[in-house]
Amino acid sequence: MAVKEKDDALLEFGLRCERWARRNRVALGLIATALAVWAIAAIGWNVSESMRLQAANDAFNALTKDSSNIEARSTLEAKSPELYDLFLLGEAAKAGDRAALESLSQKRSIAADLAAYQLAAISLDSAALSKYAMRETTLLKEFAELQEAYLLLKQGEFQSARARLERVDISSDLKNAANALEHYGAGKK
Repeated sequence: MAVKEKDDALLEFGLRCERWARRNRVALGLIATALAVWAIAAIGWNVSESMRLQAANDAFNALTKDSSNIEARSTLEAKSPELYDLFLLGEAAKAGDRAALESLSQKRSIAADLAAYQLAAISLDSAALSKYAMRETTLLKEFAELQEAYLLLKQGEFQSARARLERVDISSDLKNAANALEHYGAGKK
């Protein structure tokens, strides 16, 4: 008897759902249509993004083989400006082109941060490295501190160097190198 009551309850629930679906078929149709359109748009966007990335990678590979390829340069710049900036950074660093590095350092990207560091590093000026390390968002902040401390140690400014080395976070991978540099200058006043 309990099984028959469960079957009747299940049948009654099914009939209620069917009636509800008939009354709301327009809303259900709109929801189904919206989901289908969203799925098609998502698939199209993924395909488009995939093609853009493939074109950027092909252009970058062509530029690594021949950096004077104008078509590959324009394709890379259009398809992936960030990767193009990194390519320009590599070219400027190889050539030691300070003007190109200055131009890149004015942008707002990872390449800009790396270009700013490169400019500070090639200047071999502890003040320039300190200025870089004091920026709010820097990728190589601790590395710049280490390099600045090294330059200060070479100049005989051991107290200033020690102060720079103390800025390196204890959890940093560079802490061992900072400790080694600090040990180098420990006996000197």
